[in-house]
Amino acid sequence: MIKLIRLISGEEVVAAVKEVDGGYNISDPALIVPTEKGIGLMDMMPYSSMGESETFIKESAIVFITEPVAGLLKKYKSLYSKIITPDSSLII
Repeated sequence: MIKLIRLISGEEVVAAVKEVDGGYNISDPALIVPTEKGIGLMDMMPYSSMGESETFIKESAIVFITEPVAGLLKKYKSLYSKIITPDSSLII
């Protein structure tokens, strides 16, 4: 499931999340970053192989986990989904 995670460092991460013993495994993590037009998504640690496999985050490093709003979820899926879906306005 795609979730929004607030870390104790203050970073906000959108990722595919699976709860495991002692924390969470995340995949395809993206940081939420401020932009001139609001917010954007940036690969978390783009200089690492983090996006290629699951990464474990200890429960003690997390402040809370919640559902992302619809617009953020749509943007995340458009960037990280392995399946390309047409815009719903194109479906007749």
